[in-house]
Amino acid sequence: MRWRRCCDAAAKQDARDAVEAQALAIGSQLSQLAAKTNDAMLAANVACDKSTLDKAPISDLLVTANKISKAAADNSAVLASDYLIDAAELAAFSAAITKLDGMKTAPQVAVADRKVAGMSLADGIVFVRAIYRNELDKLMEKFKKTQPDFYGAYFAARVIIDRTGTHAAPAKPVTPPVVPPTP
Repeated sequence: MRWRRCCDAAAKQDARDAVEAQALAIGSQLSQLAAKTNDAMLAANVACDKSTLDKAPISDLLVTANKISKAAADNSAVLASDYLIDAAELAAFSAAITKLDGMKTAPQVAVADRKVAGMSLADGIVFVRAIYRNELDKLMEKFKKTQPDFYGAYFAARVIIDRTGTHAAPAKPVTPPVVPPTP
């Protein structure tokens, strides 16, 4: 288990390094394009340097990388002709961003999976019922007037039918025999 954590951390760092390197390479070219065309908005979206990216939390790095990726996609023709950044490099950058984003949430997903696996069945039912009552049922209200058949079918499907023939009847309590008092 310890070895896996070590390898996961190394893979996450490699993915981060790849995003940083590509963000700097593509972002610097876009920054030069922004200066050349006096495009302040583009310059603001692609402004980054190595130390800022290095110190940034992964979530901030991903925000910056996504801005650069969008700006690169918007200016892909100019990047290909003037800066020799082709569509394959842009696709690789997008793939690196997606890979890092998936690794960012992996620990949270693992914690949630362990929690669900450890829940008892009764706790799981309570959890799911809460989702239905507090979220899904409330979303259905907007269909009450516009699509009454759909609304009615949804709530009809939500009814739990307890078929007594499918499980044993509850045991009747045993009453102790009445013993007459002794004179």
